[in-house]
Amino acid sequence: MKKMLTLALAVILFTNSGSAFADAPLDLNSALSFSVETTVATSSSNIRDPQVFPMAKGKSLVSWVEEKNSNFYLRAKAVSASNKVGKIISINSSPAFSSSIEHALPRISVNAKGQFFAAWIVQATKNRVTTQQIVGRTSVDGTNWSKEFTIVKPIKITGGLDCAEEPERFTGCGFTSLNAALDNSGRYAVLFTSKPTKNNSAGAIFYNVAATDKTAVWPAPKNIGVAYELTDHEITGLVSGFAVNYTIYGFGISMAYLDPKTNKWTSLNALSSSYNTNYHSHWVQRDASTLSLVMSAEIGVGAEYQANGIVVRNFNLKTKKWAGPGVTAQQNLIHDPPGAPIVAVVFQNVTATKAGKTLLIAYTIYDSTDQSFEVKVISQNGLSGSFTQASIASSGAQIDPLYVGVSQTKDPLFAYTSAGTFLAVLREGELPAPISNSASNQNLLDLTTTSSNTVYGVGVNYGAKNKLILVVGQLR
Repeated sequence: MKKMLTLALAVILFTNSGSAFADAPLDLNSALSFSVETTVATSSSNIRDPQVFPMAKGKSLVSWVEEKNSNFYLRAKAVSASNKVGKIISINSSPAFSSSIEHALPRISVNAKGQFFAAWIVQATKNRVTTQQIVGRTSVDGTNWSKEFTIVKPIKITGGLDCAEEPERFTGCGFTSLNAALDNSGRYAVLFTSKPTKNNSAGAIFYNVAATDKTAVWPAPKNIGVAYELTDHEITGLVSGFAVNYTIYGFGISMAYLDPKTNKWTSLNALSSSYNTNYHSHWVQRDASTLSLVMSAEIGVGAEYQANGIVVRNFNLKTKKWAGPGVTAQQNLIHDPPGAPIVAVVFQNVTATKAGKTLLIAYTIYDSTDQSFEVKVISQNGLSGSFTQASIASSGAQIDPLYVGVSQTKDPLFAYTSAGTFLAVLREGELPAPISNSASNQNLLDLTTTSSNTVYGVGVNYGAKNKLILVVGQLR
C-alpha cells in the first residue's frame, strides 16, 4: 500500500518561491481541479512511445509509433483547445525499420520555439544487397511537415543471419540505436550507434553524431566514442548547440559537446567507474555558460565499501572543460560489509530539470531488504550550493519517475507512476495525488505541464483495440 515517508531528516527549501514541503498521509483527492480525457487514436496494432507536446493557444500534438508486421510508423494528431482531434499525420509514409524496440524506434523531438524534428531508419534490399539509411522531416508547427531528406547516407548490411536475432551483438548489422534533437537556434542533430565490420576487430559499438542547420545537406557523421554494450545514452538540444552523454560499462560515463560557433565536437570523460551497475545520466542547462550532468552510477567509497548514488558535474560552455570534479549529491552504501547482499540501488530512471537557479533531481531506489521502492527528490540552490533531499513516497510496487518541472508560481512539480499516476506540488501542505485516467493500470506514459499550469498526459489502454488517450487538466 502506498504511503508517505517521514521527512524528519530532509526538508527541501526552494529559493524561487520561498516555500518548503513536508510529508503527511497520502491525500486521495485529484491532483487536478478539472480534467478532460480524449481518445486520440485506436488501433489493433501495437502503440509504442506515445508523447504529448503542448502548442500555442491551448493546442497539443500527440505522437506515437505504430507497429505493424515488424514495420514502424510515426503518427501524430493535433488536438485543439476544445479537445477536437485532428486528422492523422503520417510522418513516415514508408515503413521505418528498427533493430531494437528500446533503442531504435522512429524519434520525434521539439525545441522551446515549438519547432519539430523527426528521424527514422529505412531498410531496403535491391539485387540481394541490403542497406540502411537515416531520413527525417521537420515542422514549424507540428502539423505541416517538410519533405523527407537524407540524414545519413545508405550503408551496406554485411552481417549474416545473426543480424536478425541479435543485431546489437554482431558487426555489420546496421544502426542499433537512434536519437534526434534540435536546439533553440534552428539546428538539428542525430545520435546513432552501429557496429561496423571494418577496422573493428574488438566488436565495439561506435557512437556517431551529425548536426546541421541546413537539412538539405548533412555533414558526414563523426565518431565521438566507443563502448562494448549498448546502454543508456542521450542527445540534448541546448539554447545553442548539443550535448551528448553515454555509458561505457566497466569504465563510466562519457560526453560530447557541439560548439555552435566552431561547429566542432569536444569529447571528455565524465565519470570513471569500474563497476557495472546501471548508469543513467541527464543534461540540464543551468545558465548561458553552464551545463550540469546528473548521473546515477556505482562508485567506490574508500577501499572497503561500494556505493550507488547521484553525482552532479558542471561543464563550462565557454572553456569547453569541466568546471571541477563530480560532486556526490546522494549516496547509498550497497555492500556493507564487502561481499554482503546488495541493499539499495538507484534505478536508471533518473530525471532532472531546473527551477530558476535551483537544480531538481528525481530518482527511485530499490531496497532489497524489504523489497520496497522509494522515490526521492534532491535540490541544489545555485551551481555550488549544498544538496538537500526529501522522500516523496514508498511502495511495494515499482515506482517510476515520470516528470519533474515547475509550476506557474515557481513551485517544483513531480509526477510518478506506481499502479496509477501521481502528481505532487512540492510545497508545504501539498501531497501527491492521483491523476484519474483510463490507461492500463492508470499509468500515463508521458506527462508535461505549461507555464499556465495546464497538465498534459498520454497513455494507452491495451486491449483487442489499443486506445491512445490524452488527459488535459488544470493544476489544483
